[in-house]
Amino acid sequence: MRSLLILVTIVAVLAACLPYTGIGAPLLIIGLITLMFIGPVCLGTLALYCRGYKQTFFMGAFAGSLSTFYVSGLLPRYGSNLALLLMLSVVGAGAAGGCACMAVATRKFVERRGWNTPAESRQKPNID
Repeated sequence: MRSLLILVTIVAVLAACLPYTGIGAPLLIIGLITLMFIGPVCLGTLALYCRGYKQTFFMGAFAGSLSTFYVSGLLPRYGSNLALLLMLSVVGAGAAGGCACMAVATRKFVERRGWNTPAESRQKPNID
């Protein structure tokens, strides 16, 4: 999550400095689109190789990162300008973080209720 926040900050700073540099908008657009495709692959790989709460966190982040593909259908409809692409990237990073936190909270809830243990091992109420 820290890395995602650092990356979003770097992209925001680059976007703010873009008018004052010689870097063109196409280079930034290529970078953002590449990030949208590589981000879910990295999160899915982390979900595959981690265990415990980290695995739950990265699975939630992977599911949230796919939201950019669902929302990207708006680009042709409303135009494909740089501001919309930046907004889509920020929404995708926010959705990944939100889904990751919700996945961990759901796992803690399930474990607190005891739903993750087999039914045979749970104590049954003594009805006399």
